[in-house]
Amino acid sequence: MENPLFAWRHILYRRTRPDFTRSELLAEMRLEGQRLGYDHSDVTLVQHGDIFFHSYLG
Repeated sequence: MENPLFAWRHILYRRTRPDFTRSELLAEMRLEGQRLGYDHSDVTLVQHGDIFFHSYLG
């Protein structure tokens, strides 16, 4: 995956709301990735989001 910290940067620094659902986060990351010229798969984005959640929310 190019730019491996993309999902974490998005969650920590690009979000404008503190509350969100998993599907909202996926849609946001998909759009942001496309805007930046990345072609991340949904599976990759979901996996990175899940790792973030498990790491910080236990």
